[in-house]
Amino acid sequence: MRLSHRARITLVSAGTTGLAFAVVFVIFAIAFRNTQFNNALKTVGPALKLARGDLASKKHIPHLEKVAQLQPGVSLAIYVNGEPKWKRGSLPLRLIQGDNALIDDVVLRKEITGHGIIVVGRDWEPYETICEQFESNCVLLWFLLVIATSFVTWLSARATFLPLEGLSKQAEELSTEDLSARLTVEEYGEYRQFGLRLNRFLDRLEEAVRREERFLSDTAHELRTPLTVFRAEIESTLLRGRTPNEYKQTLKVLGDESARLSGLVELLLRSAAPANPDSATDLARAAEEAHARWVDRFSEHGVGLMLEAEELSALIAPTEFAVVVDNLLANALRFSTSEQTCLISVFLCGERACVSIEDEGPGVSPDRAVHLFERSAAAARDSGGHGIGLALCRRILENRCGTIRFRAREPQGSKFTFELDVATLDD
Repeated sequence: MRLSHRARITLVSAGTTGLAFAVVFVIFAIAFRNTQFNNALKTVGPALKLARGDLASKKHIPHLEKVAQLQPGVSLAIYVNGEPKWKRGSLPLRLIQGDNALIDDVVLRKEITGHGIIVVGRDWEPYETICEQFESNCVLLWFLLVIATSFVTWLSARATFLPLEGLSKQAEELSTEDLSARLTVEEYGEYRQFGLRLNRFLDRLEEAVRREERFLSDTAHELRTPLTVFRAEIESTLLRGRTPNEYKQTLKVLGDESARLSGLVELLLRSAAPANPDSATDLARAAEEAHARWVDRFSEHGVGLMLEAEELSALIAPTEFAVVVDNLLANALRFSTSEQTCLISVFLCGERACVSIEDEGPGVSPDRAVHLFERSAAAARDSGGHGIGLALCRRILENRCGTIRFRAREPQGSKFTFELDVATLDD
């Protein structure tokens, strides 16, 4: 079972706090035991003093009765030449190596004089009871502190992640049908920036979805138009008999719409073809191929098509490049008249590769130039286009981190320029 972040934070806090308090309480317990041991040693001081005085005055029998009266829980023994000379009390006494010791629950204190060795003992059991009670209190306090710390950490973690839960609930309530809905982030403190970044992401997502919807709508509309013409012309022709010239005229209309439909389908298929993200194109060679495809069509309309290309490579697939250039050249030819010239240029601008298509046609009005790369199906159909060409060009270039822009020429004409990242082609 995977623990939540709140549970993991609580466990880590409880473990760290428990370990820290355990170390502190162990130190306190050891210090308390040492204190009780020193207190027990101090209680045998009067008996040791009486025995020391007796030996110093060379009395053969110390004041054992007085010792018994002063401290009934104390035992005393005097060793001469390693043998016990006098002894009082029931506690087991013995000679020890150091000055103090705790052996068999007896606190022993030894003092060497010129007349013998004095060993005084005290029962440790009352002090042991006090130490055990202190240690029990420490253990109980340790549990209470760990539990209190865990509870406080749990509440703190809950308060910390509560804004995220609020944002999560808001995100769940967002509907795919209402792409304009956004998260409310004013009350989320330090999570406000996180919420704002999510809203900016939703803005970009909405823009991308809207653009795709417009593109698909335009595509469906453009595909529907020639099919409608087909059906209308065929049904009209079948209603009554026609002369050969009328049949010829009908077939001409159907042929024009068929060519228009084929061009649109080809355009969409080429734009939808998958390309290697790292694919690159020799722009000079691709521009020459585009020039070769279109120069005869331009000549048929009395329009010149020129080419000026530097040796450059860019991060775009050859098919994608062909779709963009063919769209721009088709527009240039559509709006050019006899004895005019169109120019294809490939050059380096800054650190990016640029391709421009210039014509000497009537140009584009400022009102239309603002929405030139957006939906304009009706106007495009009036001029013989598909209505999605420039929008498709922008879509392809944006997928390649490229840009496209329009600039009016003086005294008339149009110039479309698109930029791409430079690439290095392998030999």
